[in-house]
Amino acid sequence: MVFKNKLLLFTYSTPNIVGGVLGLSGLGLFFAGIIKSLWPFIVVGLYGIGYFATPRNEELHLSLGHRLDSETLAKSLEQLTKSVSRRLSGPVVERLNNLKQTMVEILPYTDKFSGTSYNLHAIKQTITDYLPDMLETYLQLPPAYARFHTMKNGLTPRDVLIEQLDLLDGEMKKTLDTILKNDTDQLLVQARFLKDKFSHGQDWLS
Repeated sequence: MVFKNKLLLFTYSTPNIVGGVLGLSGLGLFFAGIIKSLWPFIVVGLYGIGYFATPRNEELHLSLGHRLDSETLAKSLEQLTKSVSRRLSGPVVERLNNLKQTMVEILPYTDKFSGTSYNLHAIKQTITDYLPDMLETYLQLPPAYARFHTMKNGLTPRDVLIEQLDLLDGEMKKTLDTILKNDTDQLLVQARFLKDKFSHGQDWLS
């Protein structure tokens, strides 16, 4: 299974796709009679040029500071959103911006009660750890794989990311409403849900 996943990631990788296109163009030249001798080497050479000349995805290490006050953390969240948006499609960016706005509204409350409430600490951890981890895991995938590969649940990784962002935004909105109602018991339930649902690293893509 691990080998199969690695093979799929390689197959969908941008360097392999570009190399394949150039290699096929070499075959096209051969069948058109433009090149005759040494055509296998030309095809392999074109593939190699495409594969090695194509830039790889830049490695991302997304994180938000744990000890930042709410105002500074909100600015960091804004910067993180902007930095990843250029690598995400429109529907994902829309969900991410909605979630960011909800998180910004919650952050002042985590600042106010962070010393006395485990529940709000868990909610802040969702913002500082779980969201960056989710985005980093997704952005490590080849773009073609993320958008077109169908997993065993019938969804693409992009579909799953959209679902996760919608779910997280919905839970954050519920949490904000609970905070405003000062319902500490319900807040504990929601904090546990957030921790259980979004603290499993890459499991959400399995």
